[in-house]
Amino acid sequence: MIPQEVAVAPRATAAARGYGHHHRTATARLLAHLARYPGQLCPFCDRPMFAEPHLNPDGRKPHGDHGVPQALGGTQTSRLAHASCNTSAGAKLGNRLRRRRRELDALGRGRASRVW
Repeated sequence: MIPQEVAVAPRATAAARGYGHHHRTATARLLAHLARYPGQLCPFCDRPMFAEPHLNPDGRKPHGDHGVPQALGGTQTSRLAHASCNTSAGAKLGNRLRRRRRELDALGRGRASRVW
């Protein structure tokens, strides 16, 4: 059997997803501050963060975190978090939002029907 090509929608640009110039410059500013004042606590796990990746528990440099998640209307990068903590928090929020949408759809109160 010959595999068929699957059409995949192009992924939105970094700027369109909220990780453009403003996010990168804010993250760079926060990382520079962390380099001067190491050991600030991660807002998710309360363990210290460092600008040097090898000193962090996950071996990666901290990520810029939107204090208010983008999915809930947040727009600004306001703090740093361990990369693994930030990724995990985003995945948990996405899972909760998807679960809630499924529950509303099952009750008939979700998205509007396309059948008129």
